Amino acid sequence: MKIHRKLTLGFGGIIILMGIVSYAAIKTCLNALEYSIGESSVIIAKEAINKIDRNINYEIESIQNFIGNNTILINSIEKSNSVFASKNNPENDIKNTDDE
Repeated sequence: MKIHRKLTLGFGGIIILMGIVSYAAIKTCLNALEYSIGESSVIIAKEAINKIDRNINYEIESIQNFIGNNTILINSIEKSNSVFASKNNPENDIKNTDDE
């Protein structure tokens, strides 16, 4: 075999080997990046859910404090509930009131 052919095959083999190694490295890096992004997204989502949960609890506590200290409001709600409980079809009354 001539030296020219040996050199060509040698460099060609090295280039193919470099291509395979490069492909494997890129694939590994992409998988690691996808995993990292996924983990970061989960952490961000958990933080957002916790913040929303804290805000909802704060609003519930605010409403409970407002209602708990307001006997006029409590009496008014109880009276309204008893009036609607005594009606046969309260949904129609609400609909008629909304239509007016």
